[in-house]
Amino acid sequence: MSILSLNIRGLGRPEKCRAVKNIVNIHKPFLLFLQETKLKHFDYRTLKYLGSSLLTKGVGVDLISSAGGLLSLWDDEVFAVSNCITNDRCIIVSGMLLKIKKEVRFCNVYAANKEEERMGLCQYILNAQISLPGIWVIGGDFNTVLDQNERVGGIGNVGSMRNFKGFIDAARVVDLPLQGMAFTWTNNREVGSWARLDRFLCSPEFLSWFPSIIQKGLSRSLSDHNPVLLGEPREDWGPKPFRFQNGWLECKEKMRAVHDS
Repeated sequence: MSILSLNIRGLGRPEKCRAVKNIVNIHKPFLLFLQETKLKHFDYRTLKYLGSSLLTKGVGVDLISSAGGLLSLWDDEVFAVSNCITNDRCIIVSGMLLKIKKEVRFCNVYAANKEEERMGLCQYILNAQISLPGIWVIGGDFNTVLDQNERVGGIGNVGSMRNFKGFIDAARVVDLPLQGMAFTWTNNREVGSWARLDRFLCSPEFLSWFPSIIQKGLSRSLSDHNPVLLGEPREDWGPKPFRFQNGWLECKEKMRAVHDS
């Protein structure tokens, strides 16, 4: 059981849609968060293609300005959605994880660059937690870091980092260590900058349900952001060997001899 988040930086190009579809087929998340889709309209054809028959339901926030747009897609055989709230910077879907029969609120976030707007989004989520109490998983592109160690190149805004920590405390969520890499974004320039802008934040109760869950950065493709996967690790032992016992042939030959006699 896994959740995948990615700032795709536009879905207008076919190769980006294929990249999303491929990553869904490979990692098979039951829930997909996409940020900065730049789609003017989300329709069933988009859902059907990106979900690749695995993610059967979804909700989108259309492009409002030059940057924006979110999509949340899910497998309704795993997650039964009962309520959905959207604004231009987040999508909150509430429902039941059918396997464990637990209610969860999943929030897909695309934060603004401006600190004032970012704090407005944080307050919106905190207000939503009051009206929708329970277990929360908040993931996406937060457009800020928790401390200076999460950034290389450039100087982090101390006030922004302090505010982000304050939001995490107020929302009563946990930031798991990121495995596989230190940063999730790069400016792709000669004078490089790297930062951990993308992450999942989880209620402690959610982590108690899935004690082996990890947060892992995946390889970057067609975006300056790395996908982030929240899920239980899966062991890949490779293809299963085919074994054949010569005794099976001997047994068959003996049975034929008895039959012929």
